[in-house]
Order: sequence, then C-alpha cells, then structure tokens
Amino acid sequence: MRPLIAAFLLLLAASSSRALSLVQHLDAGVLLWPRHLVVSPDGDHLYAGGGGLFLFSRSAGTGQLTPIEIAPGSRHRFGRFLLPSPDGRHVYTGGTGELGIYAVDADTGRLHLVHVMAFAGGVGFLAASPDGALVAVAEDSVYDDGDSVRLFTRNPDNGLLAPLDALGPPDVFTPYAVEFSPDGEQLLVHQRTALQVLAADPSSGLSPLQALPTSAPLFDPVDLAFSSDGASLYVADRVALRVFQRDTGTGLLTPGADDLPPSTGVVASADGAHVYACSGYLDAYARAPADGSLSFLFSDESLSSFGSPQQAAISPDGAHLYLADYDRIRVVSRDAATGALAGVQQVAGYLGGIPTLNRAHPVIVSADGRHVYVGSRGCSEVEECSFASVSLFARDDAGRLQFVEAQFLGNGWLGDSESMYDLALSPDGEQLYVTRDGDGPELVVYARDPDTGALAFLEGHEGGFGGLEGLDVPGRLVVSPDGAAVYVTGTSDDAIVVFARDSDTGALTWQTALFDGQGGIDGIATPTALAVDPAGAHLYVAGAADGAIATFQIEAGTGALTFLRKEAAEATNTASDLQVSPDGANLYAVGATGGALLTAYARDPATGALTWMSERGLPDFGGGVSVATSPDGSSVFVGRGKVHHFTRDPATGAVRFVRRVEHEAHGLAISPDGRHLYGTSQQGLSVLAPAPAAGALGATALAALAALRRYARTT
Repeated sequence: MRPLIAAFLLLLAASSSRALSLVQHLDAGVLLWPRHLVVSPDGDHLYAGGGGLFLFSRSAGTGQLTPIEIAPGSRHRFGRFLLPSPDGRHVYTGGTGELGIYAVDADTGRLHLVHVMAFAGGVGFLAASPDGALVAVAEDSVYDDGDSVRLFTRNPDNGLLAPLDALGPPDVFTPYAVEFSPDGEQLLVHQRTALQVLAADPSSGLSPLQALPTSAPLFDPVDLAFSSDGASLYVADRVALRVFQRDTGTGLLTPGADDLPPSTGVVASADGAHVYACSGYLDAYARAPADGSLSFLFSDESLSSFGSPQQAAISPDGAHLYLADYDRIRVVSRDAATGALAGVQQVAGYLGGIPTLNRAHPVIVSADGRHVYVGSRGCSEVEECSFASVSLFARDDAGRLQFVEAQFLGNGWLGDSESMYDLALSPDGEQLYVTRDGDGPELVVYARDPDTGALAFLEGHEGGFGGLEGLDVPGRLVVSPDGAAVYVTGTSDDAIVVFARDSDTGALTWQTALFDGQGGIDGIATPTALAVDPAGAHLYVAGAADGAIATFQIEAGTGALTFLRKEAAEATNTASDLQVSPDGANLYAVGATGGALLTAYARDPATGALTWMSERGLPDFGGGVSVATSPDGSSVFVGRGKVHHFTRDPATGAVRFVRRVEHEAHGLAISPDGRHLYGTSQQGLSVLAPAPAAGALGATALAALAALRRYARTT
C-alpha cells in the first residue's frame, strides 16, 4: 500500500507545481506627455521623458522621428528628467525617489535597464561632465532640509554611479536645474532664489564658488544652457530669461544688463550664432560672440496652434530643434545662417501599445469564449485624463487576443467619463452592462453582436431621473444567472440598486434601492463587492465600512431581494471582490488593504448561510484585488499586484497557496474552458496558460488522495 500512496502523493505534487506561463502580453499605450527632451551625442536618437522614457530614431537628413520603444521598466516610473552619457553608452532618468540607469545597444539604440538607485527625494535635473566621469543629480525633497545636489563618479563600462559628494543646506536649497560648464570645471545649480556656482573636482567633490541672488522666487523647474565656447550662460525660468557672462578662467559669472521675457526652456546652437527660448511661443535670438548678449529676431507664433512649447533640444549639428509640449513633440528645421525655423513633423498621441488599455482593470470573457472585454479606468495620477473605455478583443483557439475596437464611455450625450468600474455580460451574451463615473448615466447598456462581439449603445440610466435612487458613485454590478435582474452597488449611498431586465431586449427598469440601516438591512455600508451563487438563489454583498458580508435571498423570476443576515467578517473589512465556487459550496473573499487575505467560507446552498473556514495571507502587496476560480473548481487565483495561485480541495473547499506568478495583474478572468487566465494591470493585458490539463490533474490528484485517506481510516 505504501508505494501506491507515494505514487499518488507524487501525482499531487506534480499537479500543484505546474506554473502558469505567459502566452501573450498586450501593452497599454502610454500618452506621449513629454517633459524633457535630449538628443543622443551622435544625433541618431532622441529621448523623451514623461509617463515613461520614450526612444525615437532620428533621421540625420530630415530630422524626423520614428518611435522605437518605451524603455523597459520606465512606464509611469521614469522619464521625469533625462541624461545620455557623453559617450552614448548609457541613459540616466529620474523618477520619484529613484534613478534608472539604462545601457544603450550600440547597433539599435534600444535600452536595457541595468540598475535602479533609491533616493530620499525626487530626482530632478541630471548633468554629466564633458568627459563623462562625473554625474550630478538635483534631489528635491519634500522637506527643505533634505534638498541636495549629489555628485557621483561614473563607471564608463557598466554606467553605475558611486557617491562622491553632496551639498545641501545651507549651501543648496531647492535645486532645480544643474549643468556642467563646457570645460567641466564648474557645476551650475539653479535654486529657487539663487544661481549657485560650484567647483567640481573628480577627487574632492563640490565646493561653493559664487552665489548670485535672483530677482524673484522661482516656482517651476528651469533650464540652463551654455554657449559652446563656455563664455556665456543662459538661464530660463518663469520670471525671466537671464544672460550671464562667464570668465572661462575662474568660472565666475557676471549678470547681463537686461532680463528678457519669461521662458521655460532654452537652448544655444553649437555654432554660437543663436539662442532659442520657449516662452509660450518659440523666441529666436541672435547672439553676439563678443559678450554673449542677445538680440531678438522673431517669435514663431505658429507653434501656439498646437499648444505652448515648454522645453527644447537641439541636434548636435544644429540643423533641427525638438520642442516638448504637453502631449506632443514638434520637429522644426533651422537655417544656420538666419536662425529661421520651418515645421517638419509632429509626434503625438499614445505610443507603445493599445491606448484603451490604460489603467485596465475589469476583464470578462464571453460565455462562448470567443471574445474578451477589458475596461479602462481612464485617468491616472501620471497622465492627463482620457475617456474611460471598453475594449473588445477577439480570442482564438490558442487563447491569444486580437484588438478589434473600443467603446469610449465619454462621447455624445453620455457626457465626460473619467473612470469606469465594472463590466458584466448577460447570460445569453446579448448585452454588456457597464458602470461608469462622470457626467451622464452611471449605468450604460450595450447591445452585443454574438458573432462579432461588437457593441452598440442601447440605453443609459442616471441617478435622480425617473425616480432612480441609490446610484451615487456606482461600483460593482452582477447579472442574475436567469437574466431576470441586474444588481449595482451605490458606494456613496450605501445601497444596492435593483433593475429588472427585459429578457428579449436586455433593457433595464429600475425597481428599488436597498439602503444600509433601512428596513432591517445591515452590512452593506460602502458596498465594494457582489457575488451571486451559480443557482441564482443568493446575492452576497461586501460592506467595507461594516466589515461584513450581507446575504440576500433572490426571488426566482423577478430578481427581488430579501435581506437574510449579516455575517461578521473582520478579514473582509476592505474586501474588493467576492466569488462563489462553481459548485456553490464555498464563497471566497479577498481584501484590498489591511488584512490582505483570501478568506474561505463554507456555504449552505439551501439557506445561503456562510461558515468561516480559513484565512490565507497574500505574500505580495499591490494594487486592486480580484479573485477567480477555475471552471472545474480545482484552483483559485487572486490578482494583487501579481497573480497568486491557490489549489482548492473540491471536497472541502479548503485552499492551499502554491505560488506567486511573476506577471502583474489586478483584474482576472478565466476562459470558460479553463485553459487561459486573463490578467489586467496598468501596463496592459496578459494571457496566461497552465501546463496542459494542469487543472484537471490537480482535481484528480486531490480526489484520489481523499479516497486514500478514507481507505486508510477503514483499514
């Protein structure tokens, strides 16, 4: 008997150790939101920072740009400020509390993230000495006593930086722009109230040489540009464009006679003939070689037709300027003799993926497995707001997806929509229901073509119209299995809103709203999750403010709700998702914060009553949380930053943690055949597949082991 038991145990181990493998990843497009532009030393590439680190190839003849990639690991993380090393082998980019170091492929220009350095404050402007031996970083802390300029030595082989020196208060306060002089002897630091000249020595570090007070405080990042001969310095800020003469022997500065109009960016041509400043337009100046003084030539007002250029970069050959605006890059050619400019190209929009996957979260698969729908929540803290949307993907036999179309939830009479919350398909697959936030209806109904998956607007429901109440800040929604009703959470109203559904058209009619604290109802304050059992007998509602799960009985045929009980559930006080197992024997709840637990409950199918079974801590902390069970009931998956895989005992419903899958996912959905898991994140949409028949093997092994245990007890 022992060999047989050992064999079954090995079978169990093999089934539970099969990992999910990545089948496909569809990137979210990142809005080109340039804040800093630099051209590579050889002029072959342009780097743009903002929402990520964007890489473009550059045509030496025309100056035109072609997108290549968004640097790996930079999305919504790096790109605030950029610095290519003088030898062109590395690119440095700042983020919030981090500095990314990228190696440059000498043949393709593509970037590879080699190291991330942690900083206490925000990483601002970066500068490298002309020989590339030193790198300076402006670190702007939340607290003034944390501000500093940090100096590093640079390893030219791997690009890594080693600390050499740092200057903070009282020598440096709120550093913004930093720049090395052309001879590398000094480091210029623009602060909020002063321009600081520091001696930069590769052995001893930094020491103050000169401080020049500015005429008014500065409230925005600024820009610095030296003339190629090092005899002039031009300083841009929102108060003025300032001109300084520089003693090339001592490095000391002498202010020019007059300040010029305010600007946010400044560049000087390598031939020393012209200076260009971003002032809302692009101002061109002729430069006098003798003293560096500037004479106004013209202001290119045509640039205001696409916005206001904020920062500029110039190619090493001086033939082209690149201008950064809020949502695009403009390429202009330059006449070296006259300084005149002519438009060449505009690069705008979302790059590097599918725009409508920005901040993707809810994902669902149609019952026939032919289509996948993904909701995008629109706004983020990093990017400017875009309309929330629902994207349609066609799914092939291998589980791979092909983008088909998107429905934006903010157009026409729908009004603006800055976010969306949940998606649900009707049981017959004829309609898609969407909850959204913004002007107009909170609940939108789309008719669905079962063959193509295409959506067409059917109707919308808005709180306050036609007696509809309880829908303030709509959240989760679910359709009853018989298709008779749709239930929606009203998060701010502490309510569950009930709609009757027309089985022929899918149209909804508001029936009632059930409020926490009214009519004996308890446990649904701040409702954050909904689940219906497969038989359609009970609705479960997680009330975050109550730390509870409320159970309602569903009336067959009408979908009307009757409150049954409130289950105290301390671990689900911030529950973000609930799911009933396919056999109806268990309910699983996951917490978004605080507890960070997967909680398992035994469920009485007749009464809907829940009995607490166990809690399993999640070994990872990430964004939103979702839970999905495989169709055969053998596995439970939790999306919390990464995918967490649990095996489930079909006899008891007990779960056991197996592994964390290294693919980012917040929203989860499983195909009806159980072959593929779809996970959404801020970075896009991933398709994961287990080893062949892994789920079925796991269920078989567990059932066999349970049989062996029963046999052992009887012998």
